[in-house]
Amino acid sequence: MEPIGSLAATALLCRCILTGFSFHGIGGVCISMRGFLLVCSGIRASLWYSGTGGNVMPAMFLEKGSSLYDENGIGGVCISMRGFLLVCSGIRASLWYSGTGGNVMPAMFLEKGSSLYDEKRNQANLPPAIVKLVPGINGGRSEIIKQNLNAMYQDIVTATTAETFMGGAYRQGTNISSATAVSTPLGGSMENGIHNAVHFWTGDPTRMLYQDMGTFLTASRDPIFYAHHGNIDRLWEKWLYDMPGGRRAFHADSDFLDAEFYIYDETARLVKVILRDALDNNRLGVSYPDVLADELWTNFSPLPFTTGSAVLAARANGVSDVGLALRNGAIGFSSALCTIVKRPDIRKKQKEILIVEGLQVIRNTFLSLIVFVNLPDANSSSPISSAEYVGTFNVIPAPCKLLHTNPIFEIGDNLQRLGIDNEPEIVVTLVVRGTQSITIHGLPIGYT
Repeated sequence: MEPIGSLAATALLCRCILTGFSFHGIGGVCISMRGFLLVCSGIRASLWYSGTGGNVMPAMFLEKGSSLYDENGIGGVCISMRGFLLVCSGIRASLWYSGTGGNVMPAMFLEKGSSLYDEKRNQANLPPAIVKLVPGINGGRSEIIKQNLNAMYQDIVTATTAETFMGGAYRQGTNISSATAVSTPLGGSMENGIHNAVHFWTGDPTRMLYQDMGTFLTASRDPIFYAHHGNIDRLWEKWLYDMPGGRRAFHADSDFLDAEFYIYDETARLVKVILRDALDNNRLGVSYPDVLADELWTNFSPLPFTTGSAVLAARANGVSDVGLALRNGAIGFSSALCTIVKRPDIRKKQKEILIVEGLQVIRNTFLSLIVFVNLPDANSSSPISSAEYVGTFNVIPAPCKLLHTNPIFEIGDNLQRLGIDNEPEIVVTLVVRGTQSITIHGLPIGYT
């Protein structure tokens, strides 16, 4: 296969996220990069023109005969204006689902016969349908927008640490293929939440695995994939520099900063990219415009639906306690699980997190796990615009593959808004939207 062709790029995306690679230099360990491609933001098409020497013209523009290739220009590989629309989409088109909390699919991707068109999209979600940043939310336009704003707020604003926003450590020697449910590394809130939700919303439900965008097997075949990830990159920048409370920080661990990747340049020459060189957009010569509408979600203030702690009423209705006691066992459910979780006796100054410990599911179909606090009766129809909504973990399908992970959610902001931040116990409800059951090992509360 041509190493710099678009088919190779698609295959690489699939391999990195779904199947992983075996590296003999570290004991033949299989490295799966689900959740890590977003961390490695230097390997992104929108920053190919950086001055660091590591980023090159994206492979999607270099395949002769494709609609994005142009023979004119220096070296005969000058990017065409059709292709340049994808790179420039961060200015306008990439804001299609975060600019106002409820936008529609951009018109530039809808013209049949255009190089930006893909027939494998959900026809029910074309304009005037507005995007749903948590799959399955219902209501009129204003209610969906309100729920979208809270989804953005919970995934980005309340995820204040690098671990909750970007994901946990994934070190040399970590064997994803044999990791236990409790020891598996985790991804970040935006990747698991709104990022995966937009993939699902865009993909065609009449095709296997919601192709193209609905599965990482084929997602990069749809040009809207690049606008989507252009906005993901913009939101990373927003999270780092422009959140309430001031600047935030990436991981400072050298295992993260010095990670190395090899990619092909425009002459099919293998070049090395070091991750730390791609974290500062100023060094890359990239900037994003201020978007006034971002204030709608960065300053969103979800109101409580409940009054006071729900623990006593839940216990009176037969809701049981769960948490560390399940470390040696497991519990499965397919619709909703309501339980009472004990908070640590000694509160720390760090950020309080709820851990869905040891989540396991077969990734045959798309599935969402939606987390609420203080809402015992939450179900798949419950709106997510209130302070009781904590976040969503979306599972992108990969046939017959077992997912082991430990999603974490910062809950301090939620508990404070609900007026239960001094309670010794809280009610947690996990809701499944999908057709498969899941298994968890516990719901401990910790700190990060």
